[in-house]
Amino acid sequence: MHKFPIQQALTYQAAVWLVMSVLVTTAFGLVKGYSATLGGLISLLPGTYFMLRYFRYSGATKMDAIVRNAYSAELVKLVLIGFGFASVFLLVKPLSPGVMFGGFLAVQASNVYITYRLAGRKQA
Repeated sequence: MHKFPIQQALTYQAAVWLVMSVLVTTAFGLVKGYSATLGGLISLLPGTYFMLRYFRYSGATKMDAIVRNAYSAELVKLVLIGFGFASVFLLVKPLSPGVMFGGFLAVQASNVYITYRLAGRKQA
């Protein structure tokens, strides 16, 4: 079993977030741009926390710690996502909610795709 390339996954996901932010801002203007950027951050930051926490341990002897970390990291990730959405809705005016959710979903989908692709790769 190979160790999951966390750095590579996080780098790709951050690149997707950055490119999406620039493209939306350029194509649709500042409000939609920062709305998409914030939505992407609401996915990116908790996802980063989850990956760093989940992949802290590896190996059969560490299975108890891995399972504990998976549950606690997922719980914290969901709380951070909820806090992120609540904060943006309360503090950011004007906001384009549809574009914000689109940015969130774009980064979330990229995370699923990137994780799937990298998990199947053999490390040299």
